[in-house]
Amino acid sequence: MSSDFVELSGGEDKMRRFLSRRPSLRLLAAPILLLAAFTVVGLMTNWIDWSPNKNCSSSSNFIRKRSGDDDDDGSSIQAHHPDESIANRPSLSDWRRDSDQAYARSMNESSFSSSQAGAAVCPNVVASQADIDTMQVYPTLNFQPEYMRRRDFWDSSLEKRYNEYKKDATRPSLKVVVLPHSHVDPGWLKTFENYYAQSTHSILDNLVTKLTQHKNMTFIWTEISFFALWWESAMPAKRRQVHKLVEEKRLEFTSGTWVMVDEATPHLYSMLDQMIEGHQWVKSHLGVSPKSAWTVDPFGHGPVAPYLLHAAGLQNTVVQRIHYGWKRWMADRQVSDFYWKLPWETPGRDSVLCHNFPYDIYTTKHSCGPNPKTCLGYDFRNVRGEYNEFTMNSSPITRTNIQNKAEVLLEQYAKTGSLTRHNIVLALVGDDFRYDHDIEWDQQYTNYQNLFNYINARKDIYQTEIGFGTLTDYFDAIRSRVDNFPTLKGDFFPYSDIFSEGRPAYWSGYFTSRPYYKMLARELEDRLRGAEILYTLALNRARQNGFPTAKRVMDHKYGALVQARRWLALFQHHDAITGTSKAAVMQDYGQKLFQALKDSANIASSSVSILMSIDDDQWQRFRLLPALQRPTYDKLAQKTTLELATTEQTEKTVILYNSEAHHRDEMVRLKTSWPYIRVLDADGNKIRHQVNPVWTLQHHQRLEPAPESFQLVFIASLAPLSLSAFRIQRMHIPTNLNETKTLVYSTFDNTTLNGPFKSQRLEQLVDIQVENRKTKLLFDGQTGFLKSIRSKSTDRVTLCAMQFAAYPSSMFHSGAYLFMPDPNAIEPQLDVLKGFNGKPQIFIISGPVMSEVSVVYSQLLVHSTIIFHKKLEDIIWMETTLDMGPAPNFREHEFFIRFKTGLQNVDPVNGTAEFFTDQNGFAFARRVRNRALGVEANYYPITNAAFIQDENQRLNVLVNSARGFTSLEKGWMEFMLDRRTIHDDGRGMGEGMTDNLPTITPFVLMLEERKESDEEVNRLSLPATFASTRLMYPATAFIVDADESEQVDFVTRTRLLFLNQPLPCNIHMVGLRTLSETGLMETDLPSNSALLTLHNRAADCSVTDSLPFCGAIDPEDRVFYPGTSFIGLELGRMERTSLTGLRAMGLASFDSARLSLMELGSFNLTFV
Repeated sequence: MSSDFVELSGGEDKMRRFLSRRPSLRLLAAPILLLAAFTVVGLMTNWIDWSPNKNCSSSSNFIRKRSGDDDDDGSSIQAHHPDESIANRPSLSDWRRDSDQAYARSMNESSFSSSQAGAAVCPNVVASQADIDTMQVYPTLNFQPEYMRRRDFWDSSLEKRYNEYKKDATRPSLKVVVLPHSHVDPGWLKTFENYYAQSTHSILDNLVTKLTQHKNMTFIWTEISFFALWWESAMPAKRRQVHKLVEEKRLEFTSGTWVMVDEATPHLYSMLDQMIEGHQWVKSHLGVSPKSAWTVDPFGHGPVAPYLLHAAGLQNTVVQRIHYGWKRWMADRQVSDFYWKLPWETPGRDSVLCHNFPYDIYTTKHSCGPNPKTCLGYDFRNVRGEYNEFTMNSSPITRTNIQNKAEVLLEQYAKTGSLTRHNIVLALVGDDFRYDHDIEWDQQYTNYQNLFNYINARKDIYQTEIGFGTLTDYFDAIRSRVDNFPTLKGDFFPYSDIFSEGRPAYWSGYFTSRPYYKMLARELEDRLRGAEILYTLALNRARQNGFPTAKRVMDHKYGALVQARRWLALFQHHDAITGTSKAAVMQDYGQKLFQALKDSANIASSSVSILMSIDDDQWQRFRLLPALQRPTYDKLAQKTTLELATTEQTEKTVILYNSEAHHRDEMVRLKTSWPYIRVLDADGNKIRHQVNPVWTLQHHQRLEPAPESFQLVFIASLAPLSLSAFRIQRMHIPTNLNETKTLVYSTFDNTTLNGPFKSQRLEQLVDIQVENRKTKLLFDGQTGFLKSIRSKSTDRVTLCAMQFAAYPSSMFHSGAYLFMPDPNAIEPQLDVLKGFNGKPQIFIISGPVMSEVSVVYSQLLVHSTIIFHKKLEDIIWMETTLDMGPAPNFREHEFFIRFKTGLQNVDPVNGTAEFFTDQNGFAFARRVRNRALGVEANYYPITNAAFIQDENQRLNVLVNSARGFTSLEKGWMEFMLDRRTIHDDGRGMGEGMTDNLPTITPFVLMLEERKESDEEVNRLSLPATFASTRLMYPATAFIVDADESEQVDFVTRTRLLFLNQPLPCNIHMVGLRTLSETGLMETDLPSNSALLTLHNRAADCSVTDSLPFCGAIDPEDRVFYPGTSFIGLELGRMERTSLTGLRAMGLASFDSARLSLMELGSFNLTFV
């Protein structure tokens, strides 16, 4: 760090210059963000105008009993008579009064600051004990086995054990459950609709006809997305046949989920939401509650999906695609079935029983036994016009060949059985989109039934029982033979196969592939979750307060809400969110997500209008426009301009919606056409704000100020689960301009800036430093990237040097699925910025609210770093925009960001880097760099966060969409931004990835001090947990579209709360989802019931354990403070249910509801 600098105080707008041998610059800003409070209005790069303007035109302590509650019996559930008059129910004025009281309580920090709760804020989470810990076993796997070249792990040692078992009279007899199935992807090489029209519709038609014809044949079905579409057009007779097949237990709905979800890249909310959608559908239409799950195609498996399944009431699941080393390790130890535990103990709860298929994939060829060529001869499909490997190898069963065919098949089954203790085999008959021709049903059934009859009639010879069965039949059978299955904890990432080329291929590329679509899905998740909560509140307000028009509108919009749920659910499919479908299919997914985004925004806007209104007419007098909108699915979001440039428009009202049931300080970034502004809250108080210039990148790649376009930034204090109005008023140009100026430094000419700015040319070679009360950040003056972080409380300087680079891809070995840097490349990493000769465009902005350092490398890269003043002081907000341009630009490039820090994150056992990655935003896994393996094998998925730590510090990186992450050396942390590979990687997609779109990646750094702790389970600190949640679910901004004369008091002074108390700081509201009306032929109408899902999140006590405006954790695991209730809504009944709401688990109330630490739980709320 240079000892010479220029210092800027953003709060006082004073500047001092110090000169010495070489210049250096330091900017005094104000605090680094405490919480990641960036709103939907500010998720995009905040100073670049990517497209033409889109205008907005006019056409006390919570644990104590609350004062004033003397007449309250303490219960939130009250009995109501059906004939109770609407007039006696709370009016909007009552709601506003109660909201004001709740807001006053929520702002009373001394009443419930978590720092007063002491150790109760961070209760210790006990680590679970398991027979198999994947973290400990994984480094010991054989990564270079001798069988790799022949692509088959069966060797002489397994053959020896098999032969010994044949002589063992005490060995249980062989039992084989043959399971017909068809793997149907809801989009991959074709779109969802094309697959349905060309294959799946026929499969389901044949299913009903042929299972009815073949009385002892069975089948399983998993993807409810396809089945629901088929059901819509199915004749009543077909539907009755389905019911009969289900009753006969010959047709089993496995998983019951909307899709077979990926397990690496989706967030917890989306994984659960698609499960709820599928489970609610099968229950309401078929009366089915699934028992067993079928997850054979996700590219690696984690513990979150099994936990969700078990919490939803399922007892069994299967896994297929795990590392080839794990396959052999489990085969050696006969661990075919195990109970899958979470990293922490769950008192009073057992775990899901999991079966690992011992071979590569779910086809007939790879499931009957260790010899695929032999198994291929037992796929009896032979459709006229088809010529492939199974038609070449298959021959029907005849009287002359049945003995030989039966004995050859039994040998394969017996070898598979020798890999288990129980000698029960689950053998699959199926493949992708099979059974689409009715003749295949006859061929498979007839030939297998002949084999069954032959074998079962000779039990004295073959000692085997064989027949068709379902997945649950298999699990019932193994439970009858085994009392104590081994337990396992951990995950199976990354997945690697050897069957394609006879060498390891790591499926770690899809963690990042198509990041634009991953980001789009997360944006929809945020919008949909917020809309679901608002819709539930508005619908029941309209019902209870007698708003017939509003009620009809809400009923009408329910269909769009359901469809938005289903489009988000569809995208969680393991070839969708992974980015591993053909480009045309990804575009189709994008269109569906875009439509769901628009519908969610529309539903949210209507719901807010109804909630703000006092009668059934008022809400129709104005519109609410989203402050951030996308013109098309493949374009970056654009801010809606607040038109205040003329004296005819002097005020705009913005409504901020906080969907979190906790207080938050939220950074709001809006776009306005006038730079002289005043911001008022709902009480008329002035809000500190800042106006920044907006830049455009011209064709000559130079930055210029956008005309009549400015960024307005302020920090909004938002009550828990609330709507809050803020007025943006046009002001005259002040006489004393110095009082309002924002300081702007740049390496380019900025003299054309107009507005409340003080600008100055910045010398290129100076170091840059911005600081606030807690932190000083040092930036490299040549690159514009962060170099180090200084903590003012400890005076500790932590190296944190940012690097932007790319791995060269290995052609044909790196693609949508696989990641593999080119081993023959001259440079193992590509310095993609060296062509800029160290002269990027850098500018610095500093004012009373925030300070920003941004660097522009032409069209390719824009990177910004922001810290904040007065509030939000503990986080470093960063935003990176990457635009590769059209292919073949940057072909075979895999872009990443790396931070080289001074942390000593060393594993004490092997001395390599130790790091921690989240698992679907629900749990964390400890990872250790394996030096024996390449970079690709050390990449792991993250969906929310990752961190490295030593004894003194922890450095968190928080993200809002999935990507790959690793730590290759001590102190390093890196994550992937985007990937472009021209060639296919040989895993079925058939094309490279050249459809990259400009993508904005927001992320947050949090450097925290650690203290001594005996924590056994890895998790985020309390501030980092809140920061991550706010990154995922920023406050949503709506702009009131009405004439100024119509912006009456009820709009401009809106502050509505929906709970009279916040939730305890450890309780997160995952969702509040209106359930469909039951008893209808088609469930397209909303009921007065909603499913409330909560998560008891425990914080890590080894770091900061306090947070302002955050209540203490209840030692009895209560999820609501005593006396909690909805404001303005009457609740008639509350019932604890299984996670997806299918199974009732007893009555509950706000006062009695409990959730164990780390537990997810659901409650059915029935409103009056």
